[in-house]
Amino acid sequence: MTDSIRVVPFPNNGVHGSPVGWDAWDITAASERTDEAWSVIKYLISAEAASFFAETGGTIVPARRSVATSDAFLAGAPEGSECLVDALETATPVPSPERGPEIQDIVEEGWLQIIAGYSDARRQLQRTYDKIGPLLS
Repeated sequence: MTDSIRVVPFPNNGVHGSPVGWDAWDITAASERTDEAWSVIKYLISAEAASFFAETGGTIVPARRSVATSDAFLAGAPEGSECLVDALETATPVPSPERGPEIQDIVEEGWLQIIAGYSDARRQLQRTYDKIGPLLS
């Protein structure tokens, strides 16, 4: 599929910027193995792990700039993926909404409708927006 799509800079109206979110690993207060958990997290954020996950493919842009701009990630990513890292220069962090999992399901379903060719992108994005709006209130 990566050969069929292209990443482009986030649309703007004269002001550059894009929303950005991230994954995180936490150690809960109830954890009984905090040292082991911290060891795993340190590995997950290492350049070694980031390169491993970048090379195996997936949909996550590596958190380390050195890996996100390397062939390990870009060789298997859609054309234009380097602009994802560039967008961080003007990005605004977006906190997760309270009903994040529901919203994620709606977004993924809309995306699937578009990439599978079942729906026109503009129409499907409007449907997706209409479904998400009430969840944000």
